[in-house]
Formats: sequence, structure tokens, C-alpha cells
Amino acid sequence: MIVFLVTAIALVSALASVTETVATPALIVTAYEQQLADATNAARVANGAKPLVIDPTMQAYARRHTIAQERYGMHHGRAPGAENVAAGQRSIPEVIRAWLNSKGHRANMLNRRHTRMAVCGYTINGHTYWTQVFGN
Repeated sequence: MIVFLVTAIALVSALASVTETVATPALIVTAYEQQLADATNAARVANGAKPLVIDPTMQAYARRHTIAQERYGMHHGRAPGAENVAAGQRSIPEVIRAWLNSKGHRANMLNRRHTRMAVCGYTINGHTYWTQVFGN
């Protein structure tokens, strides 16, 4: 009886840890994505807004959407929040400048209600496509 009880407790404990692991999506951010996120946060802080954290679900969307831009042309998708897209800028500082110089993109990037973000830059055949997604 005691062995059964100890085994049952161990099983419940193991299942609880598995459930916690499955409930939280894994997020691996590339060095390039981290640089873009850091530049986004630097622009936010320089303009009086708090830095954002990368959201795993939004990040998956940003990656898919950035690749889709190359395949289907520049477009706004069904982002899980506010979205900035761009194409043709050759560097992170260049795309950040372009977004900050556009009234709508700037408003999205600096919105103080946002707490989460996702970013992606994807280069193919010498042409780079960019996406930022923001949410609460």
C-alpha cells in the first residue's frame, strides 16, 4: 500500500511537470532576431516607452508571415496584434529608421500599451523582408 501511494505521488508529480512543459511553447530566437528585437526596444526606450518581451506564439506568426511576403508579395496579414512590414532595407538600423519615419509604423512600434512583440528579418536572393508584431 505504501509503495503504491509513493508511486502514485511520483506519477502525479511527473505528469504535472510534463503538463507545465507542454503548456509553455519553446522559443528559440536567432541572433539576428535578437538584434532586431534589441534595436526595436532601444527605439522604444529612446522615445519613453518600456522594452517588450518576445512572445513565442507571435514569433511563430512573424516568421511565417515574413517568408510569405517573399512568396506572395508585401502584405499585411492577420497578425495577432499590430503589425509592421517592410522590404528592401539592407540592415536592422535601416529598417528601424524606415519604420520610425512612417507615422503609422512609428505609432505601432512606440505604443505604450504593448507588452509583447515578435520580429523577423528574412533574406533571399539579396532581398530582405521584415516583420514586427506587437501585442498586449
